This record gives sequence, C-alpha cells and structure tokens, in this order.
Amino acid sequence: MASQPARTRAGGSYARSLPSHDWELLIRLPPRVLTAVSVVSPEPPAVTEILAGVAAIAAGRTDASALVREVVAAIYAGDDVSPEAVPPEVVHGDCVLAGQALAQRVPTGEADGYRRWVRRIALAACGLGATPPVDDPAAAAQHRLLDRFEHALAG
Repeated sequence: MASQPARTRAGGSYARSLPSHDWELLIRLPPRVLTAVSVVSPEPPAVTEILAGVAAIAAGRTDASALVREVVAAIYAGDDVSPEAVPPEVVHGDCVLAGQALAQRVPTGEADGYRRWVRRIALAACGLGATPPVDDPAAAAQHRLLDRFEHALAG
C-alpha cells in the first residue's frame, strides 16, 4: 500500500514541514528550468523570453496552490534571484529528486499545481505554445528537454 503524503496543517508552512533539502530544491528548480530551456537554442535567448519566464515565476504569487505561492515568496526573499546556469543533466536530476519529494511529501493537488507552474515558466521562457512548430528544430529541442523535465518531475 502506497503511503500518502503528509498534509500540512491549516495555516502550516511547507518551508517548515518539508526537510530543508527538499524545500531548497523546490525553490531552486523553477529558475534552473527557466535557464536550462532558454539556452538549448543555438541562438542566445531573447530578453523578452527570459522576462516572460521571470514573469511566469512571479505570477505564482497568485496561484491557487499554497505551495507555489510559498515557493515564489521564498525565491524573491532570497539573496540571489538570478538563475544560475547549470547543465540540463543537472536540472533533470533535480527534477527527479523534486518529483520524488512532491510525490512523497506534498498533497497531490499542491504537487500538481507546482508541476503545472514549472511547465508554464518553461513555456514562457521559450516563447513556446503547447506543441512545438514543425519547422523549428530549436523549438523542437526545447520541447524535448521540457518533456524530459516534466516526465522526471512527475515522480
């Protein structure tokens, strides 16, 4: 029988209820995904696309998910809000670990909200819609990377 994630108490905080390494991972992942999918293209990412990704992160302030709202607050409360560039393989590994943490420690609705929010960030940062253009190899590569991240984050 699979165990159910522990629910935070009413008014509880994910920052206090999750192990610190899981909480830090959930905070660091959205900016890393933004950066990773932005740099897949052979051309430098457009400023407008990066700003769209940052705006998608900030839009989480009003998300229905309490987890997303708390992560956004923690991202912007941190000392360094600029995303660090790390290899896509490292980001993929972070997605695997975050997916496991979400599956084991966060209620399903909250975990699903976090996953959707991370996908919106990545799509905004790439200037992509839900499906890649057929004739754009760079966009197709971004979509493949995003699909890998999304599969890993599924837990």
